[in-house]
Amino acid sequence: MTSVYGFKLSYPEWRRDWPDEARQPFIDMIDCIYEKGANSCRMYILRDKKSDRRTHPLLTRRGFFILSRRGGDILLRRVHEETEVGSVNIGTLELESGTMLSDVHLVYERSGRRDGPMVLVEHALTGNHRTIGSEQNPGWWRGLIGPGRSIDTRYFQVLTFNVLGGSDGSTGPQSIRPGRTEPYGTDFPFITIRDMVNAEYQALRIMGIDHVYAIIGGSLGGMRTLEWTVMYPEMMDVSLPLAVTPKLSAYGIAFNALARQAIMSDPAWQNGRYQASAPPRQGMMLARMAGMLTYRTGALLEERFDREEKDGWGRRHEEVAFQVESYLLHHGRKLAERFDANSYLYLLKAMDAHDLMRNRSSEADVLDRIKARLIAIAYTGDLIYPPDALQSFIRRLKERGVRASFFLVPTQFGHDGFLTEFDVWGWIIREALDFRHHDAVDQPSIDSIQGKMVRSL
Repeated sequence: MTSVYGFKLSYPEWRRDWPDEARQPFIDMIDCIYEKGANSCRMYILRDKKSDRRTHPLLTRRGFFILSRRGGDILLRRVHEETEVGSVNIGTLELESGTMLSDVHLVYERSGRRDGPMVLVEHALTGNHRTIGSEQNPGWWRGLIGPGRSIDTRYFQVLTFNVLGGSDGSTGPQSIRPGRTEPYGTDFPFITIRDMVNAEYQALRIMGIDHVYAIIGGSLGGMRTLEWTVMYPEMMDVSLPLAVTPKLSAYGIAFNALARQAIMSDPAWQNGRYQASAPPRQGMMLARMAGMLTYRTGALLEERFDREEKDGWGRRHEEVAFQVESYLLHHGRKLAERFDANSYLYLLKAMDAHDLMRNRSSEADVLDRIKARLIAIAYTGDLIYPPDALQSFIRRLKERGVRASFFLVPTQFGHDGFLTEFDVWGWIIREALDFRHHDAVDQPSIDSIQGKMVRSL
C-alpha cells in the first residue's frame, strides 16, 4: 500500500493474462493521477518481465509516458498538451510584387509536447489556425492530430498559422490599415502562395524556430507545403502535400472565377467596402455552394441524398424541394456567417497564381531544390486537383533522385478526402513521421492495405 495525493493504492504484479478485476487497482491509480491533474508521480509496481515497453495503453490513453524505471520504481510524467493561441508581429513584409506591407502579424495555435519535434500544419482555403482546438470547440483536423492519433501530440508539437490574407486574425483585408481607422478592404495588395510562405518563415524566425521536422497541408495548405519545400528546402525533413497539384488546373481556375462573380455580383459587396455588419452573404453563400460541388463527388451526393424530398416539389420557385438542396444551402449559409468575403476573394486569386514553375528558370531547377522526403497523397474523384497530375510530379521527382512517394486514396469524398476517413489513410502520416520507419514509406512493395489503400508508386 502507498499513498498518491491522499489515495491509498496497492499495485499487484502486472500480468497480461490476469482478468480485468485483478488489474483494477492499477487502473484506479492511473485514473486518480489523471483526475488530480498531476504532471508526474512515482509508483511501485512489480511488472511482467517479458514486457519492457516504454508505454502502455492504459498510460498513453491518459496522456502519460514512462520516463525511467529502476527495478520496480517507475517515474511517470504526463505530457503537457496545453494549447497556446497567440500572435506574431513580423513587421514589414516585402511581397513578390514589390509592395511593402507594414505591421504584418500572424495568429497561431501551438499544441503538443513543447520539447518534441515540430510539425507545421498548413490549413486550406476556409480553414484557420485552430487545427486542434479544444474539447468544446474541436479544430478542423482534430481527428488526425492529438494524443495517440496519426500526428501524436504526446511526441510532437504542432504549430498552425492563420494564413496571410486570412479571415481569422492574421493581417488581411479585414485588418485596420496602419495610420487609418478603416480596414484595407480591396485596397489590400494582391498576395501569392509564396508571400504566405515567406510570412510564415519570418514568423518562425521571430519565434526562435529555425527548423521543423515536417510540414503538412491539403488543398491551399498543400500549395503552401509544396512552396515551402522549394523555397526553404533545408527547413524541414519531411514534406506531406495532400490533395494538391504543382499548379492549379484550368478547372480549378474556372470554379474560382464562378465564386468571384457570385460575390462581386451581390449588391452588398459594394466594391469590397461593405460594413462588417452587412457583408455580401448571398454572394458568399452561392460561392460556397459552387465550391461544395467540387469538394465532394457526385457518387457521394447520390448515395447520401438520391432524390429524397424535403419540402415537396411544385409550389413555388423559392421552395427547397430536395434534401441535396438543403445540404448545399446549409453549408453556404454557414460559411457566409463566419468567413470574410474579401479574404475569400484574395485567397482565390492567390490560388489561381499557384504554379511551382512560375518565374523560375526550369522544372529541373525546381525539382533539384527539393531536399526533404516528400510523401504526397491524392484522393480519387478530386476534380480540382487531379491525382494523375500529382502522381506525374512525384515520378519526375524520383527520376531526379528525390526521396518521394505517392499514395492514392479511394474515396467517395473526392477532394475533401483529406478532411475525413483518417482511419483509412492516417497510417501513411504516422509512418512518415516515425523516426524508426523513414525507409518504410519509400519501399514500393505495398500494393494495397486491407483493400482500401492503393499505392501507386
